[in-house]
Amino acid sequence: MRKRRVVLAGASRAAYMRGDPAAAERHVRACLALGGDLDRWYAHTCLALVALTRGDFAAVVEYFAGTGNWSHLWTTLRNLARVLRAIARGLAPPAAGRSA
Repeated sequence: MRKRRVVLAGASRAAYMRGDPAAAERHVRACLALGGDLDRWYAHTCLALVALTRGDFAAVVEYFAGTGNWSHLWTTLRNLARVLRAIARGLAPPAAGRSA
């Protein structure tokens, strides 16, 4: 079972990096269904990142603030600032998984 969780986690990461958040979410939800505390934390973090690709910054900020995951919260806020700056300039926001 642990090996299956590792495979699903890797598949979700690969899907996210290639710009396929729907596939990443499917893999993460399958990983969550298998259980495990550490894997559950990782899976919820991945789901928050998938929500981020949909532009749901409010849900992501609430999740990371609620779990006390400050490093991810700061990264999310920094990325939000980049997106807002791009929108203010009339540019398309940076793609998921890529720096501005």
